[in-house]
Amino acid sequence: MVVLLITSPIKYFNQYRRSEEARYNFQKEAHTDFLTNLLNRRGLETRFESLKKENVSGAVAIFDIDFFKNINDSYGHEVGDIVLVQFSKLCAANMNAQFTLSRTGGEEFVMLMPDFNPNQAKQYCEQLREAVAKAPFFIKHLHINVTVSIGIACFSAVDSMETALSDADDALYDTKRTGRNRVCLKG
Repeated sequence: MVVLLITSPIKYFNQYRRSEEARYNFQKEAHTDFLTNLLNRRGLETRFESLKKENVSGAVAIFDIDFFKNINDSYGHEVGDIVLVQFSKLCAANMNAQFTLSRTGGEEFVMLMPDFNPNQAKQYCEQLREAVAKAPFFIKHLHINVTVSIGIACFSAVDSMETALSDADDALYDTKRTGRNRVCLKG
């Protein structure tokens, strides 16, 4: 009887702990890109909503690796995946701690820059663009030149994420239309 009284709560606690670990892992997987370990679109939405609740404005940038399809076609998807991982690590290593970097699909990444005005955002993104262009992407004894086009838009605490991303996407389109490997600010 005493053994049952002792083991029953321990057994319950262990089941509860495993259940909480599983819930945490499920939440993490639901909000994380499997390849880069960055936030995915769902994770980005959660972060954007928390900024809105805190009444924070700032800038959002969409990064698109230039001619990424050519990398996949020329060297294969495995090399393309390695480029994505190296690119994400380069961006993460060069970003402000308050920023949020996510991979939203394919070769497209989004960065939230809270409390950044348009000029600060453009200057930061220009430095990051230059860092990417100068970075050595050595993969399987190949040297791959990588450049990135960046579109930036500002958001306020009342803007939806869809509006902010649409504006940044418009700026990205302008960047690509005028030559790639550039930074363009909406507005």
